[in-house]
Amino acid sequence: MLDGSGVTSNIASGGQGGNGGSMLSSNGLGGSGGSGGDAEGGGIWSSAGLTFTDTLGADSTGLTDNGAYGGQGGVGGKATDTSGAGGDGGEGGDAAGGAVYVSGGNADFDGGADGASLSNNIAFGRDGGKGGSATGGASTGGEGGPGGSAEGGAVWVAGNLDLANFGALSFNGAFGGDGGDGGANTGTSARDGGNGGNGGFAEGGALWVLGGSIGLTGPLTVESNQASGGNGGYGGDASDSDGGDGRAGGRARGGAIYQGVGTTFALNASGTFTGNSALGGFGGGGGTGGSNSGGDGGTGGAALGGAIYTDAGVATLASPSFGSNAAIGRDGGNAGTGAGGQGGDGGDGGDASGGGLLVDSPAGMLTITGGNFTNNRANGGGGGGATSNFHPGEAGDGGRGGDASGGGLWAYAGTVTLTDATDFMGNTALGGNGGDGGSGNSGGHSGRGGDAYGGGVFMPGTTGALFYGGTFSSNAASGGSGGDARTVVNQSEISTTTGFFGSSFGGRGGFGAGGGLYLYAGSLELRPDAGMTPQVFMTNAVYGGSGGKGPSGGAATTSTTSGSSVGGFGGLGGFAIGGGLYTEDADLTLDTVTVDDNRAEGGQGGQGGDYGTFGGGRGGFGGVAAAGGIVQEDGNLTITGSQIVNNSAISGDGGAGGRGDTNGPGGEGGSGFYAYSGGLLALGPSTLTITNSNVSSNSARGGAGGAGGQGGSTGSTNLSGGSGGDGGAALGGGLAIASPPRAPWWIR
Repeated sequence: MLDGSGVTSNIASGGQGGNGGSMLSSNGLGGSGGSGGDAEGGGIWSSAGLTFTDTLGADSTGLTDNGAYGGQGGVGGKATDTSGAGGDGGEGGDAAGGAVYVSGGNADFDGGADGASLSNNIAFGRDGGKGGSATGGASTGGEGGPGGSAEGGAVWVAGNLDLANFGALSFNGAFGGDGGDGGANTGTSARDGGNGGNGGFAEGGALWVLGGSIGLTGPLTVESNQASGGNGGYGGDASDSDGGDGRAGGRARGGAIYQGVGTTFALNASGTFTGNSALGGFGGGGGTGGSNSGGDGGTGGAALGGAIYTDAGVATLASPSFGSNAAIGRDGGNAGTGAGGQGGDGGDGGDASGGGLLVDSPAGMLTITGGNFTNNRANGGGGGGATSNFHPGEAGDGGRGGDASGGGLWAYAGTVTLTDATDFMGNTALGGNGGDGGSGNSGGHSGRGGDAYGGGVFMPGTTGALFYGGTFSSNAASGGSGGDARTVVNQSEISTTTGFFGSSFGGRGGFGAGGGLYLYAGSLELRPDAGMTPQVFMTNAVYGGSGGKGPSGGAATTSTTSGSSVGGFGGLGGFAIGGGLYTEDADLTLDTVTVDDNRAEGGQGGQGGDYGTFGGGRGGFGGVAAAGGIVQEDGNLTITGSQIVNNSAISGDGGAGGRGDTNGPGGEGGSGFYAYSGGLLALGPSTLTITNSNVSSNSARGGAGGAGGQGGSTGSTNLSGGSGGDGGAALGGGLAIASPPRAPWWIR
């Protein structure tokens, strides 16, 4: 027991791993680097429980400025003769409990009457070692070591944690180490560069608890804590073979608090969670290939729970306030260039879930009383770009954008109950942009934009959810833009066999669904609270991402068929579905609910590719818009005493056709897609019952067709411009009942 004692400015550091030795003779290996040492409990380490009571009040320093730092991984040894390989880099050391580490028993912390501080502590996983280089003729670069993990920037507990009377948990951090870069290969006998190491994960910027309960007694301010995954290592370059692959960035869970396999999570009095963040690590870039292929980029790290991640069986939060927290998936790595083989593929962007709070307990219970979620965000990472390559190889594909879900709350629980008018305002889910396809003699595909689900709330499944009162306002789910396809061939490379004939497309825009709320499976009831505060959904929105530009066909050197090519299609604009609410395979009941001034806007179709001798590419179709107010798919919908008014659905415009080459016509403009109902859309075998309700002043508008592309000319002969695209239909201004539309073949 520690009574009336401050713990400040202490450090625990793991030792650095030794470097591997070099290989000088034939057929040997460079030595592997040693692993860095782990570090636990920068201020206090206990294997038998801990009670900390601060009775000094304002005179105490509390638990501040402590740190646990893992050791650096050692560098792999070099291979300097003909047939060996560079040694692998060592693992970075892990770090846990920047201030306190408790591995057995319970931990009880009481900050005293004046509220001691738990601030500025850090757990820092160290970087993995770099792979050893290979300089011999037939040798391979070593792999980079993985970065160390980081758990609990301030406190790490395997058991139960009770925390009371701390005025602030602020500016603590858990940072995963970066993966080491792969070793280069500078030989000349077709050996590869080494792969990079994975970035270390990070969990619980302030608190990390496994296998027990968390009890928080406020009032409590949890501010500006961070869990940040390490970046993936870069692939090593190769002089005469394949470049090494970049590796994945580390995931991040719980910017302030992480609870894994827990029993209960209880916030017993008001708590303010603001400015906390979970940040995935960036994917590493691929190495440059010599006579063969470039390396692939690594996947960006995912981010889950900007302030809190918990999978407690029972989670109860009384009067919580979540503001300006963020879960941010990071970008995938760019691919390496391949001089003689295939260009590398860009890495996918990391997904992001639960900008404020993430609950992952499928059979559990979540109850929130009188809370508010304001200006939280979940952002998917962008896809990495592919690299260019020319004959005889192929270009690489761009990575997809990361998906985003639950800008304010992400809840996978058996039952979810929100009482006393819990509000969701200004929260966003934003899908990442797709990576661009590579340029080359044969076209690389561009990445799709990331999808976005539930700007305010995302629930992937629940036995039953009850929301009593509260306002959903100005929340948004926005799909990312599709990547551009950049297939531009050298004029000297074009022939009837190698010319580009539209085999790739601009990336499709990401979908947006459920601007205020998204529910998949189960049931949801919306009704007034005990004080008769009505449930309101207003000014929420979903946006489909823009389609990417189609690939260029390449310019021909003559007016003959040799060298003929055609620009590729522009990408499809992303669909926008359910500006206020979207439910799928679920039953939805609305009792005295207002759904007002919400909108769904489909994405713009991408521009067709330019410069085809057989014609410019066709512009992409605009994205479907379905119901600015409510979309109910495959379930029962019951509406009583409610208002569905002033909502709108606007489908995306078609993209413009591409320009023709000197000898080619312009491409056709893309068609605007249809808009389904401004107010309410019931899809599939739904049962729809509306009683004593008003559906009025809603609107649906189809998208405009894209302009035709400009035709080329040869001497005095002018070739035709492309036809303009058709405008999209509008089906039901206020209410539509239909079978689910089948997705076009190019987006399945």
